[in-house]
Amino acid sequence: MVTQSNSQPEIKDLEAGVVPDVGAPLPVILADDWRLAVFFVGHLLRQPDVEVCGVIRCDSLLFKFGVPSDESIVRHDLYPMGLRRYTIQEVLRSSWIAEEFPNTTRSLRHIIATFHDSTFECVTEKVSVTFKNGGVWENIRKAINAPDAGEGDEGEGWVV
Repeated sequence: MVTQSNSQPEIKDLEAGVVPDVGAPLPVILADDWRLAVFFVGHLLRQPDVEVCGVIRCDSLLFKFGVPSDESIVRHDLYPMGLRRYTIQEVLRSSWIAEEFPNTTRSLRHIIATFHDSTFECVTEKVSVTFKNGGVWENIRKAINAPDAGEGDEGEGWVV
């Protein structure tokens, strides 16, 4: 059984290779009953001048999207624990998981992505963060036309 201790949450960066654009990441969520994907304008960590379409995929059990923005992130409960602007991070010992799933035996993860005007958070068992060439809407259209294409496409898939 997975237990969430009463100790303080800890924030760690996900080694994703891509980060949200600081100016206009334009995040868009595409979701169904079992999974979701957040598409955003991003940049490669090792080549910051290369713009790509970042994609966070997960089998979301619960998610929220909206405030705070980069200007008000200092008021987020997780900011003192290391939450940063324009990143994709994981919350260890998440109080959100402990509150929503107090007796779970599942291995749940709390993922948080901070954008210019919004923040995305989800509770999931599986997550992947990838990037694709092309724009956000171009990649959304591809995902809609072939929703399972990510399973073998360029080594990317719904699962990490």
